Amino acid sequence: MKKVMIFGATGMLGKSLSHVLQQIGIEVIEVTRNYPYYIDFILNSNSIDDLIRLESPDIVINCAAIVNLEYCEKNPKEAYLVNARAPYILSSACEKFGVYFVQISTDHYYNDKPIHSHYENEKITLLNEYAKTKFAGEAFTLINQAALVIRTNLVGFRNGYSPTFFEWIIKELEANRDIIGYTDFYTSSIDTISFSELLLKLINLKTCGIYNIAANDVISKYEFIRKVAYYFNTSSQIKKGKITNTIPRAKTLGLDNSKFIKHTGEIPPTSNEVINRLVNEYRKGELVEL
Repeated sequence: MKKVMIFGATGMLGKSLSHVLQQIGIEVIEVTRNYPYYIDFILNSNSIDDLIRLESPDIVINCAAIVNLEYCEKNPKEAYLVNARAPYILSSACEKFGVYFVQISTDHYYNDKPIHSHYENEKITLLNEYAKTKFAGEAFTLINQAALVIRTNLVGFRNGYSPTFFEWIIKELEANRDIIGYTDFYTSSIDTISFSELLLKLINLKTCGIYNIAANDVISKYEFIRKVAYYFNTSSQIKKGKITNTIPRAKTLGLDNSKFIKHTGEIPPTSNEVINRLVNEYRKGELVEL
């Protein structure tokens, strides 16, 4: 592996993935909405063929997606084009040119037992346009039998106009504002750097199919925030609350890493380890500019 092309390179994951790859000497071609390439890959799929032919990457990774649930509900056509059709176009182009393709998916498929880690083949529930379009993106991607789909729940730093979940927590804690944490929303959130390092394990093995990469346990958002607050000298109170969003959404998103562990021999970090790494990154300021 010498050259990797990343779509959505300026997003939370794209930035971390690019950083990790460049640290080990991999050339990264970043494809975003504006720079260095302007690609309207929704309307002009031929531009993707031209780009892949021009750059000849070894791997294409798609991190681009519309993740805002409310926006997806109000704009289902656009959500479908970005979350479903774009992966199909990218995966098809990669299959045509013999390029390994990786699609980053989601965990918004489960709404059953709270503290439960879901295997890749468990029954899913599609409650909103985001989940429907991301699942369609998985199906379209896997028409290419040499492609890899990753289900995950990511936390990290974006350093942009819209703070990430972790950036929001830190700002609230440092301002000594009280925070409401959801006790009815469970995830296996993993930091983007740990995720990127683990993803490379699967890529190096040229793994295909669907794999989970997540924290190796399941906790509520309330517990996640409470654990972050432990590291900060703050008078903020972490209060219990429940989701009041009117959009139907999955709430028990825990993922099981057994398939990944068996395939790679690597064990993903626990939630405590994820939070410790995020706090250390924030304090070092190497990837963070809040």
